[in-house]
Order: sequence, then C-alpha cells, then structure tokens
Amino acid sequence: MNRGYRVEILDGDEVRQTVTQRVGFSKAGRDLNVRYMGSLASLFSRHGVVAIVAAISPYAATRQAVRRRHGGEFVEVYLECGLAAMPFGNSVL
Repeated sequence: MNRGYRVEILDGDEVRQTVTQRVGFSKAGRDLNVRYMGSLASLFSRHGVVAIVAAISPYAATRQAVRRRHGGEFVEVYLECGLAAMPFGNSVL
C-alpha cells in the first residue's frame, strides 16, 4: 500500500465468519473454503487489487486447482510457527 498498490487481505477467519459460515472443517469444507477464497482473490485481481489470502490450506491438490483455475500471478508462502513462538505461548492449551 505504501508503494501505491491497492491491496486487500482476505483473512481465512473473517471469510469463514461472513461468506462460508456453513462449510465446516471437514476436508470437503476446507477445500470449498479455499476455492471460495481463490475466487474472491481472482475478482480483486481482475480489478487491479493485490489480494493476499491468509488461510490454513493443508491440501496441496486444492491449492494447485485454485492456481490452475484462476491463473495470473499466484505466489504461495508457507509459514510454520509453533505455539511457543505465539504471544500467548502454551497458556491456552
């Protein structure tokens, strides 16, 4: 945004609270949620908006399907962060 790009962040939790409330967390539900988020990101992209999708997407085949379907520039970033590195530590367990 500081460089003049229009940017939208699609947070997986926010999308689940609004768009995909009823999909659940089964494999099929997670796949559907990722496909929805890919579609939203594609719509933003078509209008010149950089879409950053922040989602838990455990299935490589689903990510590949979204990449093939929507084309364009698709950069995947994997972050691994243990609970000890989180601000709340292990206190919530």
